[in-house]
Amino acid sequence: MFETTLQGNTRELLCLWARPTIALAFILAAWKWGDWKNWSKYYPTILYMIVFNLVYFALSIDFPLWSYDHSVLGHTYSDFVVGFIMFPATMLLYLPYQPKEKIKRVGFLLFWVFIYAGIELLQSNIGGIFYYNGWKYSYSVLFDVLFFVMARLHFKYPLWTFAGSIITVPLVLALFDFPFKNVM
Repeated sequence: MFETTLQGNTRELLCLWARPTIALAFILAAWKWGDWKNWSKYYPTILYMIVFNLVYFALSIDFPLWSYDHSVLGHTYSDFVVGFIMFPATMLLYLPYQPKEKIKRVGFLLFWVFIYAGIELLQSNIGGIFYYNGWKYSYSVLFDVLFFVMARLHFKYPLWTFAGSIITVPLVLALFDFPFKNVM
């Protein structure tokens, strides 16, 4: 979409500033609206999200499904920005404001999926994220749904969700012919 309309320098500038700007926006939103007085309630779920991001990062080092890129931060530090800034900020904004009614909860979930999917669409169009080994944007949108469902489940039922994740991660990787023998 943007590829044909953005000039090279404009695209590079957008790519350079998009991730830091998005991270700053998440920090400011969490600072303003995050439930800081109850941060310890969300801390286990924040750690869960960080751990599974690091597990993906470690497992997929030689077989990525997606990869963040940044001309200054590179792949590794871009992943750290997402895992250590955006995920914690998101949890401080997502978990405390869960609506009680089921239909509103679904709407709230879709609102967050829309935010994450929109950010990724921008990033994929300016060269901030790349897809490999059969992964594509539509899978990322489905993954965003899974991400937010698992966050909520972990907040409510941490041990069951952690156990379920240990099963889910290999199943998702297997769908993309992940070479498990390389990590054992």
